[in-house]
Amino acid sequence: MDFVAKRYGCLPSKLLDQGWNIDVVCANIGQAYENYLQKRAQEGAPQHNHSETELLAMMERVKHGKG
Repeated sequence: MDFVAKRYGCLPSKLLDQGWNIDVVCANIGQAYENYLQKRAQEGAPQHNHSETELLAMMERVKHGKG
């Protein structure tokens, strides 16, 4: 509950009095998304094991509908 109150900038007592279960659900989803974005930023772009030639060949196959 303290986590939700901090996220929404209110006192825990106010959250107890006026809060709903959906507030907790939304706060958890929001925090999970923030964690995902931070992890993605730290890891950088996804890595692959394809050479530039292989990637160009893939693009050509897609352009020509063979793919």
